[in-house]
Parts: sequence; C-alpha cells; structure tokens
Amino acid sequence: FFLFMIIASKQTYVLKQIDTASMGHMERKDAEKEAELHKTLINPYIVKYEDSFKDNFKLNILLEYMENQDLGVHIKK
Repeated sequence: FFLFMIIASKQTYVLKQIDTASMGHMERKDAEKEAELHKTLINPYIVKYEDSFKDNFKLNILLEYMENQDLGVHIKK
C-alpha cells in the first residue's frame, strides 16, 4: 500500500498495488474482480473506491484514505 496526496485538491489516497506478473490467468482475473467488486460497495463502513488501473504487471486500486481509522483498533474495542 502507498499513501499519497494530490496537491491541487489536497486529497489523500491509498494506492493498493497487486503484482500480477507471476500470477496465472485465473489469479489475474480474480484480482480484477476485486477491483470491480470494490467499485460496487457503497457503505459508510467500507473504504471508498476511487479508481483502478493497470500499469505494466501491476493492478492499482485507488482508495480513499481514512485518517486515524484502523479497523483493527475498532475491532479490539
């Protein structure tokens, strides 16, 4: 995962990169399905999907950044 900010909008995002270089055809399809599924999930308790794109042998999924939000911390409570 990578954290970055778009300076013009001051929006912070998380980029999830999935290396598909060593994956078989079905594994790559499953990774693409993950991005497609995330696109359909609209819920205040699920991180918002922003975009996805392929770059060389990586599938990149762009997600909203939830500052100070860690599901693990909330689960432990």
